[in-house]
Amino acid sequence: MTDIWEEVWEMINATFQRIATSLAVTHPTMCWSSGHNDNDAFPFRGYAAFKKSSADEEVVASVDFHKQDDELRFSADIGLDDGRILADGPVGVIKIAAGLATARADIDAAVKDIVRFLEANEPVIRSAM
Repeated sequence: MTDIWEEVWEMINATFQRIATSLAVTHPTMCWSSGHNDNDAFPFRGYAAFKKSSADEEVVASVDFHKQDDELRFSADIGLDDGRILADGPVGVIKIAAGLATARADIDAAVKDIVRFLEANEPVIRSAM
């Protein structure tokens, strides 16, 4: 994973942590986890899973950047373990023919949109827990 994706993870994970802290106020027994990974097709995949308690269904926030040819497709959503989507987040395409470094501003803008989506949909996570 390149430095740009580590920086993306820091921003996304900080958002997940803020959401978890806020959720814990009304759900003190909640538990949560987060993580990220990458491969050739997905240079970045991140998620956070929130549960009211260890026996409850998870509410999952996910973020993907998918590399396809000279494009980077990004998406985010919030859903349940069974695959039901509760909120669709931003989606888009970033041209990367000239390399990731030249697309840095576009990647940063996409991440900021995703962070705003996650923060705005904290009530969706809270009510689904």
